[in-house]
Amino acid sequence: MPYKRHDLKCAREPFGAVVRGLKKWEFRRDDRGFEVGHDVFLHELIHAPGASRGSASPGVPSGRYVEARIIYLLRGPEFGIPEGFAVFSIEILNVHV
Repeated sequence: MPYKRHDLKCAREPFGAVVRGLKKWEFRRDDRGFEVGHDVFLHELIHAPGASRGSASPGVPSGRYVEARIIYLLRGPEFGIPEGFAVFSIEILNVHV
């Protein structure tokens, strides 16, 4: 299987949970060809100044990121996962904070 890297945006709260080892999975739209063995780089986003939670502005990169590897993958429409989405378990490789 060829190496593939996925750069993903991650809001501050779930990013912190990943860094602390509490969140070991991702629920994502399945539009990138995720596969077991692929690496994901989760880039922390912070709210843009003056933006409210849930606004159209997703935030700005903080410069912090986590390197992880997909170790288990489930795709919808199985197991309650909506069609077009995936849930995957991650193994942390490096934390850059």
